Parts: sequence; C-alpha cells; structure tokens
Amino acid sequence: MRTFVAIEISNGDIINSIKKFQTKINIDAKSVESKNFHFTLQFLGEISEEILQKVIQALRKIEFSSFSVNLKGTGAFLKPKFPRVIWIGTDENGGNMLIQLSKKVEKVLEPLGFFFR
Repeated sequence: MRTFVAIEISNGDIINSIKKFQTKINIDAKSVESKNFHFTLQFLGEISEEILQKVIQALRKIEFSSFSVNLKGTGAFLKPKFPRVIWIGTDENGGNMLIQLSKKVEKVLEPLGFFFR
C-alpha cells in the first residue's frame, strides 16, 4: 500500500477556509476532499501490511508537545501554469515545528530501513 506519515487537519474553521480557497482558484483539476487535508511529514512509498505495523509501533515512541501552525502562502508542484498539486504553506514557527517532528519520524523509522535524504 502507498503510505505516508502525516498530520491530519481537523479544525473546522481551517477546513472551511481551505474549501473556500479551492472554490476560488480556477484550474482544471480535482480538489482534495476535506477529509484528506493534511501536512505530510514523510512519504514512505509502497509498503506491506507487516512493515506498516512496525511503522505504527515505531511512531508511537515519538514524544512531542502540541503546537500551533498558521497557514500562509500557496504554491504549486511541477509548473504553476499547469499544476498537479497546489499546496498551502505555513508560518515560520509552525513550519519549524513540523520540520522538528518530521526529523523525529525519520529517526524512529531509519532502523526499519527508511532513509529520507
């Protein structure tokens, strides 16, 4: 199965803001459903159910405190005139906290054979 480690966006106000943004941009693309809004921390690719269970156990070892992330800015992957993915960025502090959490994910998954550099 195609797998990634992410933080779900579940705040109703944020979800509504993103949905409103989706309706305002004028591109020929399918919008992501609000239940799938997230911050990707690490992409793992195709993994088996057995490895998935090991990943889950490893991720449970991560300790972190809650933090706030403010959305700021947008961009596109591939070409801005022909985007495949449009993303919404974060403020500096929230972005740095996401990076720190991503590094913790890297650290606990390396013994399972995942290398992210």
